[in-house]
Amino acid sequence: MEREKVINFQSFAKKAVEKIEAKKKMRRKSLYIGDLEETIEIRALTDQEMSDCFEYSEDDYTNDKYTMYYASPTLQELAKYMKQEGMIQNHLDVCDSISKVDRNKIVHEILALSGALGESTVKELDEVKK
Repeated sequence: MEREKVINFQSFAKKAVEKIEAKKKMRRKSLYIGDLEETIEIRALTDQEMSDCFEYSEDDYTNDKYTMYYASPTLQELAKYMKQEGMIQNHLDVCDSISKVDRNKIVHEILALSGALGESTVKELDEVKK
């Protein structure tokens, strides 16, 4: 019985290491914003970055803007340019060009890419045995 337990933990540990390594790879995705006829790149956020985004402000709208800005190198570069040109006052203002519907979709995509949204694989053991 003890030998079987060691083998099971070896298999479990191998799978766990693979998942940990996969999380270290920064996942990216390009999104087309039809309303602006432009494409932006987004990246996955770490757990700490997501926490920072959700705690950025008391206002959910501001948190969404910060999440989009933080996860998008494209929006960061655009904001830098627009601020230098005097087109916006604050870097987050770049997100005001994106409609509410598109903003919600972009934040949803960021959370999904980060592993915070999606289908759970956790099931009760009785369900698996049936």
